[in-house]
Amino acid sequence: VGDSVGLDAEDPNLDMTVERTPAVLILDTSGSMTTESRTSAGERKSRIEQVNEGLELFKREVTSKENAADRVDVALVEFGGGVDAADDWTTIRDWTPPTLSAGGKTPMGEGIKRAIDLAEEVKEYYRSEGIAYTRPSLWLLTDGQPTDMDPGDSTWEKVRGDLEMGVADDHFLFFAMGVGDADVETLDALVEGTGKPALEIEEGTFEEYFRFVSNSLENVSSEDGEPDKVANETDLSEFVKT
Repeated sequence: VGDSVGLDAEDPNLDMTVERTPAVLILDTSGSMTTESRTSAGERKSRIEQVNEGLELFKREVTSKENAADRVDVALVEFGGGVDAADDWTTIRDWTPPTLSAGGKTPMGEGIKRAIDLAEEVKEYYRSEGIAYTRPSLWLLTDGQPTDMDPGDSTWEKVRGDLEMGVADDHFLFFAMGVGDADVETLDALVEGTGKPALEIEEGTFEEYFRFVSNSLENVSSEDGEPDKVANETDLSEFVKT
């Protein structure tokens, strides 16, 4: 199992004596992510460029927080054209943020299924090594709508059911956010069963989004943290449309 998740029990950065905090970033890298937008700092950059900068910030933020730096394990799935586990499970200290490129359609359903598989694989690894862990959190960010499923078709129902059951049975937490041209109404229908509605974030606030994710993981990884509670929801007001 260790080989399949990329983690190594011999890695000094994998502290097996503390509870691990696994997180999967599920990122849209379809062609529309080449669209330019103005960042909160006023610069014009493509969305994919802003995502790449956000990943660098995410790494800096998490590793700057003592609890999170010792506990967070990260995996990354990109969906654009095809679906790729751009990064298999890695401790946050060992993780090098990838430079993603954008192109192709939006196989969101396959991306979500791959992320769920990754979550199950890492839990199996932790159990095999006797490592305590919090429930994995899965973070989806898209600027479009799925091109590999339509509401009500078999793929849609499978993904929707897997999300609903996975959250209800405490297998993982799932958060979905749309930006730009994202069809948030469709996204919300997909995640309805998770109890956490899809949110629409302001264009150009990728930095704020990744900071929110890092703060959320810090909260979950702290010794008095609550596994189900992400960062203070008032933080959402910085980048989520009301």
